[in-house]
Amino acid sequence: MKYRDLTTVERVRELVRYEPDSGNLVWITRRKGQHPPGSVAGTLGRDGYIKVRIDGLTYQAHRLIWLWFTGAWPENEIDHINLDKSDNRWCNLRPATHMENMINVRVRRDGLKGAYFDKKKKHWYSNIRVKNKQFRIGTFSCEMDAHLAYCRASKEYHGEFSRTS
Repeated sequence: MKYRDLTTVERVRELVRYEPDSGNLVWITRRKGQHPPGSVAGTLGRDGYIKVRIDGLTYQAHRLIWLWFTGAWPENEIDHINLDKSDNRWCNLRPATHMENMINVRVRRDGLKGAYFDKKKKHWYSNIRVKNKQFRIGTFSCEMDAHLAYCRASKEYHGEFSRTS
């Protein structure tokens, strides 16, 4: 039995309401010495996600919000479009496969996304991962050309999940 089978949309709606402006879940009723009605449900975890405890089990708030809105648990993952894991506004959540979720990540601090330098051959190159396979886009004389090639390929292959800056 998966954890998501242990609570229902009815139980979630009985315990919390959703505030669309903030993306917060708010307790409706007091439960055995827990937080008072009207207080925000959940705490910020070390991983950046809001965690909510219901009936002894801990759930990620964005998954509970998906259940609350749709009446069903998400089949795969939920992607935070703006990369803020604690921003659970409905407009910031979308269903995603694991690969799509991995595509929508922050750009590395050390340079432009998709651009890599080959120290031995002294040139820039660009790769892209599509359906769990790595493909070489090409080799380039400068970092910006490698990055722009990646941007074009990412837009073509990753669509709405493409993040290039």
